[in-house]
Formats: sequence, C-alpha cells, structure tokens
Amino acid sequence: MSVFLREAVLEFETESYLLYHIHQDEEIRCSMKQMLKEMYQEDTYSDPMVVAELLQLFLWIERRHGENVKIVKKNDRTRELLKIMYDQYKTITLSGLAEQLHYTVPYCSKYLKNVFGCTFSAMIQKIRFQNAECLLRNSDMTVSEVGKEIGYENTENFFRAFKKHYHMTPSQYRAAIQEETNMQTVCGDRDVIKR
Repeated sequence: MSVFLREAVLEFETESYLLYHIHQDEEIRCSMKQMLKEMYQEDTYSDPMVVAELLQLFLWIERRHGENVKIVKKNDRTRELLKIMYDQYKTITLSGLAEQLHYTVPYCSKYLKNVFGCTFSAMIQKIRFQNAECLLRNSDMTVSEVGKEIGYENTENFFRAFKKHYHMTPSQYRAAIQEETNMQTVCGDRDVIKR
C-alpha cells in the first residue's frame, strides 16, 4: 500500500491502480457501502467520516487480503483490453479478444493472468456477475431475463453459475437485497424519530 501511495504522489505521468482479490468479503463490501452512504450525507461530518471509512477500508484490505494485492500500471493496452471486455462481455471469446488486440491467444491469456491475476473466463464471469447484481438490485427483469441480458442463453446455466459463485440462487439474492433495503429503511426511520 505504501509503495502504491508513494508512486501515486511522485509519478505524475504513470497512472496506476491497486488490484485486490477480496473473494466476496462481506465486511469489506459493508465498509464500502457505508463510505458511499456517507458521501451522500450533506453535513459537516460527512467528509471526515468518508476519510475515516476509507482508512478503515484500506486497513481491512491490508489485514485480510494484503498478500493478494497487485499494483497495476494502467496503460493504453490495459485500458483497451478492459474496454473490449466490458463492451463485448456477452459474446467475446479469448481468441476474439486476442485478434482485436493483435496478440496471439497464449500471449493474451498470459497478459490477462499477469495483470489481473485471473483467467479470461474468470474475468468475463466477474463482469457478467457485476452486471447481474446490478440488474437484480435495480430492475424488475425476471431472473431468466437477467440471465439472457448478461449472455446466458440457457437459464439453467445462469442459475447454476450464479449459485456456485454466490452460494444462493438469483431469486434468493434479490430477496436478500430487498430485505436489506427494507431493514435500512426501517433503521433510517428510527434515526429520524430519535432526532
């Protein structure tokens, strides 16, 4: 972390970022949600609270996942690769990605592994599930429509992959999110009453 921060301050020409593999760590997710929530509070304490939450987040990540950190130099190749993957995640193949970048398939595969620490398939699956989470949280689409929207033609394959990744079905995930939202609303109402 200190190497990254030092380089971020001293190397103005090089854009870089930290890449952590936190493997569905719920406490870190909650910390990030809390920080976002504080960002939308418009009072004199919100900025210091965000800074404190950010510090706590970095400490949690370092304590629990420090061995998984990578400093990635952001360059045009990486940016182009990510753009292609995010734009075409429903249909892109490793050979199609390699062709668009003018790489050989083995080189493209090795490049992905070195930069992001995972395979092409794992990266595509992460992108798909990020979009699935967003759709399950914020849309009225059915679960099978969500599966099709993120590139799964077969709904059963989507269910199976989602359950393997999240240890719950997409419907259970949506219900848990709605329950969490309802609890936050109730807790928020109690805060208003206390004041």
